[in-house]
Amino acid sequence: MGNYKTTNIPIFFSIGILLNCLFFTTTLLDYTLVPRFIFLSLFTLTFFIVILFICKKEVTVGIDLYIFPLFSLTIFSAISIIWALNISLAIIEASKTILYFIVLVITYKLLHIYRRKFLFIFLKIVLILFYISTFKALIQLLELPDFSHFNLYGITGISGHKNLYSSFIFLCSVFTFISLLYLKSYWRMVAFLAVICQIILIALLQTRAVWIGYAVFIFGGLIIYLAHKRSKKMNIRTAIVTLITSMVLINVFFIYALPRLLSIYISKMPVEYNSEQVSDLATMTERTMIWEKTYEFFFDHKWIGVGANNWQIYFPASSLPNVYRITDLNVTFQRPHNDFLWILSEYGIIGFNLFIGFIIILLLFLFLRINSKDIIHVIVFSGILGFLTISFFDFPKERIEHNILFSSLLGLAYYLIKKEKSILDIELFSVQKFALKIFIIPLIAIFYFGILNFKGEYFTKKMYVERSKKNNKEVIYYANSALSFCYTTDPTSFPLSWFKGNANVNLGNYAAALADFKNAYRVHPFNHHVLNDLGSSYFLNNQVDSAKYFYVKSSKINPRFDDPKLNLTAIYINEGNYKEARKWNESILHDSKRRSYYTNLINEHQ
Repeated sequence: MGNYKTTNIPIFFSIGILLNCLFFTTTLLDYTLVPRFIFLSLFTLTFFIVILFICKKEVTVGIDLYIFPLFSLTIFSAISIIWALNISLAIIEASKTILYFIVLVITYKLLHIYRRKFLFIFLKIVLILFYISTFKALIQLLELPDFSHFNLYGITGISGHKNLYSSFIFLCSVFTFISLLYLKSYWRMVAFLAVICQIILIALLQTRAVWIGYAVFIFGGLIIYLAHKRSKKMNIRTAIVTLITSMVLINVFFIYALPRLLSIYISKMPVEYNSEQVSDLATMTERTMIWEKTYEFFFDHKWIGVGANNWQIYFPASSLPNVYRITDLNVTFQRPHNDFLWILSEYGIIGFNLFIGFIIILLLFLFLRINSKDIIHVIVFSGILGFLTISFFDFPKERIEHNILFSSLLGLAYYLIKKEKSILDIELFSVQKFALKIFIIPLIAIFYFGILNFKGEYFTKKMYVERSKKNNKEVIYYANSALSFCYTTDPTSFPLSWFKGNANVNLGNYAAALADFKNAYRVHPFNHHVLNDLGSSYFLNNQVDSAKYFYVKSSKINPRFDDPKLNLTAIYINEGNYKEARKWNESILHDSKRRSYYTNLINEHQ
């Protein structure tokens, strides 16, 4: 970027990170943090314009062997839009991946140019961010009736969920420990008090994954610090062998060992189903069942995955797991609660290896840079390792504030590695200033995608309100207003066309409803509600065979969903096929007046 000592670019970038992590609004659904996505895209676009058009120095971005795997994964994420079943979800996720990569590169470049000046500013900004989030958490804490485990989920800070807020605190902790090393005067005291607050909050929030992450961070860092003294200077051959060996072992674990361990664990679970027990999200049983379902569709798309952000579409592809909250309470899952499986399922073996390849290279050369005089390498190394440990049990990849801080941490690690020449310090290609200007176009497009999602969530909320009032014409109007090429489902993965279809059925517009349900089926072909209502729409349009087909598919995905079975029972009674009607009626798992009515009709004819 050139030596811009007279500019305020480090301050501009750091404050932008602070504002982006804090930016939220209560007027939207905020399930996917669209406001923060818009702000990040706008901030990145503005930063690019400032650097490329205002600053006079030459700007270049080089892609070397260190960062090439992550660069390739970013491109791969964008390309996955081609084979993603739900293109709208893939567009937004690919856009986020591009923005996070840019944050990493900018962090590295600013550290490279301004060195400690930028680091000091950034560390102070993170401390301010932590204290602001803590203030909000304290307000939420005072509103709790008691400190029971259930009520503690009301403490979300700025992250929308207790566990995610805990992992956010962890990321702040990594930078706080670095602050203790580098900041002076009263800022060091501010950092020390932040450490105490972080310990108290983590103990209070009782997030076990984060406790494990802290254990890895502290004890892993200690072990790494002691082990580095015995390490020898690594040549190219040793580095390649270490990299390949690590990647093979990780692949063996995730592709062969873990699915078999899950199968053994689940096979030993009690067979009987306790319908009164609502599993807690943190329980290992529920999580392992979700992971096992992830592997079911992964092995059908193992090389390139199902496409960015399409896990939520494929999750119920064969059938839903036998989890009460999912099958009976209609709780929908948008991620597998394991970021490694999330990447593996959406980007396949190719994308997964690009990700772990980048992480291993980073950790490997950080380890080689460790020295007794400056332990920042140890903190960054163990911080990355601890956060990845949390990611194995949770889904911080979902949150924009987590990804910004983690990308900045990776950018810091990249800078620490690049301070000294090494065997992988080979630039594959570089992008000059005139070529970088071309990237303004995709950044404008990403900002536009964010605006469309903002509009989508805004009108979706209005649609919910009108649906609760049974104003069907308004439901259709707001659903149409929300729809776009990059917004086709609500934050719970239900197609907007499904809401339109139900509204048209209520209005007696059966032909229009059928068209809506067909669109909903294209958007999400594995949603059991969509399948059931598509079947009903075919029935209303006198296409009984098609109705049967989709009722059967719906009942296979969720065997505890009564509606398609009741509908099949009614069809077979009308056809006089009482044997088939009895079979479907007896397969229903919940008693109801409608089921009793059908039972009496069947008994009268047999």
